[in-house]
Amino acid sequence: MLFHHKKLKFDKKKFDFDQILKDLFKVNELENLHKAFFIEDGIKPISRDTHTQPHKIFYDKINNGWPYFENLYKNFINNFVLDTLGKERVYYQTYPNFRISFPGNVAVSTWHKDSDSENLHPLGEINFFLPATKSFDTNTLWIESEPGKEDFSPIDLRFGEILMFNGGECTHGNKTNDTGKTRISFDFRIMPLENYNPDHKARTRTKNLEFKPGQYYSDTKNE
Repeated sequence: MLFHHKKLKFDKKKFDFDQILKDLFKVNELENLHKAFFIEDGIKPISRDTHTQPHKIFYDKINNGWPYFENLYKNFINNFVLDTLGKERVYYQTYPNFRISFPGNVAVSTWHKDSDSENLHPLGEINFFLPATKSFDTNTLWIESEPGKEDFSPIDLRFGEILMFNGGECTHGNKTNDTGKTRISFDFRIMPLENYNPDHKARTRTKNLEFKPGQYYSDTKNE
C-alpha cells in the first residue's frame, strides 16, 4: 500500500449524513447527544460497545429498511469513493459501522489493526473514517503514522472531511473521551479488486460473515 493515511473533503450538502442523524435522534446538536439519552458509565468491551440506546435506534432503523440512508451510503461509495480511488469498480463493506464516543467512554474499546489475530481482516482493504461531528483530541480516532511506529496522534476532522487510512496495518484506537462532547462517526472498508483474496478463510468477529461479495462486501458492479 502506497499510503498510510490521507485527509479528504466531500460535499457535505450532497452527502448529508449529519442531518439524517439529527432527524433520527431528534436533536439539533449531535455533539450533545449524551444529554438527550441515558448513557451507562464505564468502558464496555468489544461487541458491547455498540449497545447504547442511540446505537439501538440506528441499527433498528437499518434492519427495518431505511432507503434514504442506504441510497446515500451507496451514492457516496459509487461517486466520492470511486472517484477518490480512480476506480470503476470495488468491493465495499455492505453497511458502515456506526460509532459513538460519549464523554467518559470510548467508541471502540480495543487498540488494534484490522488484520491482527483478533480481527482477521484480509490485507489490502482501505479504511475510511467519516465523522458526523467535530472530531478532536480524546473523542476522535488515534492512529500511528506508519505500521509499527506507535507514534499515535489524534485525527482532527469536521463534518465534510474524511480520513482514508491503512487500518489493516496501522494500529489505531480510541482514548477515553474527556472533551465533554460526543463524537459520532461512520467507518467502512473498501477492497480494491486487485487486492481481493478469495481464499481468505477468516470470518468477521461479530457477525461471522465471510469476507466475500454477498456477505461482508457488496460489489459496485451490481448497482
